[in-house]
Amino acid sequence: MIERRADSLEKRLLVLAPIGRDAALIEALLGPDVVCANCPDLDRLSQELERGAAAMLLTEEVLVQDQT
Repeated sequence: MIERRADSLEKRLLVLAPIGRDAALIEALLGPDVVCANCPDLDRLSQELERGAAAMLLTEEVLVQDQT
């Protein structure tokens, strides 16, 4: 059976967790029912947003990175 695009987008989660193993742990915890697209930086997150997703998860370190 071919999965329709809408169905696949409903299961797609963008994860921006660039430090440590957070992205891998998030993916493991959510299991096979959620398709995680791990984004190493904001540029990649922006590209993946263009493709579409049901939600995105940003870890705290992304929000408090050096802003100088």
